[in-house]
Amino acid sequence: MNQVNASHHHSEKHSEGWHFNCILVIQTAFIGDVILTTPLLRRTKELFPDASIDVLVNPKTAELLSANPHIRNIISYDKREREKGFLAFLKLSKRLHRSRYDAALLPHRSLRSALLAALAISNAGL
Repeated sequence: MNQVNASHHHSEKHSEGWHFNCILVIQTAFIGDVILTTPLLRRTKELFPDASIDVLVNPKTAELLSANPHIRNIISYDKREREKGFLAFLKLSKRLHRSRYDAALLPHRSLRSALLAALAISNAGL
């Protein structure tokens, strides 16, 4: 138990040295996954109270987060229907890049999410 508390305390101290203006959370999975992301959103806001937090979700789950006080913007991405395919992916990545995110959090392992995150926080122009 002491190791868990010490480890938890260490991560809080570590975050004091970091400063983020804008954080993107990418969770385009299913309803249960989005619900399980809410503690992450709360904790992220606790650790970085000055940061704006945007969340990328699929349209069917966007309403679940609409009243969440820790979120600035909910970005809808219909990767399975309306925004399916490479051109839609590229358009979204450009939109995210223009938002100038400092960091991205990916609670769900996905190559597509990882690529979006890398392109969103990249210093390279798109």
